[in-house]
Amino acid sequence: MIFSSHYKQSKFYLATKHKKSLALAKAFKDILDVEIIEHNIDTDLLGTFSGEIERQDSPIDTARKKCLISIKDLDAQFALASEGSFSPHPLIPFLSSDHEILYFIDRINNFEIHLSEISMETNFNKQEIYDIDNLFEFAQKALFPSHGLILSSLDSNNQKYIFKDLENINDLETAFQKCLSHSCLKKVLVETDMRAHKNPTRMKIIENLGKKLALRLLEPCPECFTPGWGKTDIELGLPCESCLLPTNEIKSEIFTCPKCTHKEYLPPAHQKKFAEPRFCPICNP
Repeated sequence: MIFSSHYKQSKFYLATKHKKSLALAKAFKDILDVEIIEHNIDTDLLGTFSGEIERQDSPIDTARKKCLISIKDLDAQFALASEGSFSPHPLIPFLSSDHEILYFIDRINNFEIHLSEISMETNFNKQEIYDIDNLFEFAQKALFPSHGLILSSLDSNNQKYIFKDLENINDLETAFQKCLSHSCLKKVLVETDMRAHKNPTRMKIIENLGKKLALRLLEPCPECFTPGWGKTDIELGLPCESCLLPTNEIKSEIFTCPKCTHKEYLPPAHQKKFAEPRFCPICNP
């Protein structure tokens, strides 16, 4: 069931330095009739992908801090922020993954909520290179120039010499030569620029997550009617159709309210009442 928006004609303040409203504005307008307004803050102070400033907190805590900055600076009633991290996929370690988090604070209804998504749709990569041919090969695979690159090297004083916001092959080659000339080891680190405004692939993941959060905020809790009702966990233990003992298949999907303690165990999407014996640790040990 789809309900009318609790947030109709509200303003959500998005703490960002990297134009993330381009990924989020349409879904929140179409689904919730909400206007996304960018609150331009220096989010680099909380950590940079290229390592000049190390992130001190977890991605969730960092996204929450961004929301709190909007609340403090603007006295915002509704604050929104995202944070991404990149690493080997938790189930397929030889592939890179993008872990995106979208955090929302509602001061009117007094709750906080966040959603996350892990995607293998990412160009995340880095490599130490020694010559221009290797650089051009890396750039092609990384989808440059539609996707940004960052070049850096360390000088003899262990100071980082870095180039961002490169627009074309000529800029890239010039930056490489300058980094190489400053490198005490005569090598350059090239890495994909994972800032959202320099990475359309990442922007698409943020956009998809924004749609999910907007739809979540459309759903009221059946008990207290606070928006944000949705699936937050699963329960394993679907019984085996042969021996009836619990398996590791999904038995229920758990829906909760972000504010009150109301919780419901609902039938899973697969609609199965029993698991096949081949998934049973007793029937198929």
